[in-house]
Amino acid sequence: MQALQAGVRCIAERKTTEDRPHHRAHKSLHLLGRATQEFHLGNHVGGAEAEALGFDGIGCNEHHQNGYGLMPSPNIIAAGLARRTSRAAIAVIGNSIALYNPPIRAAEEFAMLDVISGGRLLAGFPVGTSMDTNYCYGQIPALTRDKYAEAHELIMRAWAEEEPFAFDGKYNQLRWVNCWPKPIQKHRDLGLLPRLRL
Repeated sequence: MQALQAGVRCIAERKTTEDRPHHRAHKSLHLLGRATQEFHLGNHVGGAEAEALGFDGIGCNEHHQNGYGLMPSPNIIAAGLARRTSRAAIAVIGNSIALYNPPIRAAEEFAMLDVISGGRLLAGFPVGTSMDTNYCYGQIPALTRDKYAEAHELIMRAWAEEEPFAFDGKYNQLRWVNCWPKPIQKHRDLGLLPRLRL
């Protein structure tokens, strides 16, 4: 964390041994990149340490284009945690499913995470913050909840259906939906984290 703070401070103060602006920016971005790498390695190691200390769950979330989140894809972090841990639940506190096109991708990735973790996934589906969903990804605010509801319906159905099916929604038209593999846990038992009422 100290390396991350130093990298951010370096960018803010433009401290470097080089006098030319492009060298300062390059050096600052390099330091921030190394700090980000250390932060994520710390998350993986910290997850194993948390489990050893008796924590029964480890969480990660999704944020985009900012310095405070540093996790544009929580599924990547969750896959690393699944590999480094064996007992703790892995809570992906969320995939902003209104952003997925098509949202079946979230269903497939969560199913795979549940399989590789041995059934330890806690799946979260936040609507997403205005900064992440509307500004960074250009989603129209008035459509976000409607797209979210449709994506949620598609994911739940993809996990529940035993046979391939067609999905004809307002935003997603898929001729063939066949989530494979299926999660180890039944979709109603997947530890779904509560979502906001729509």
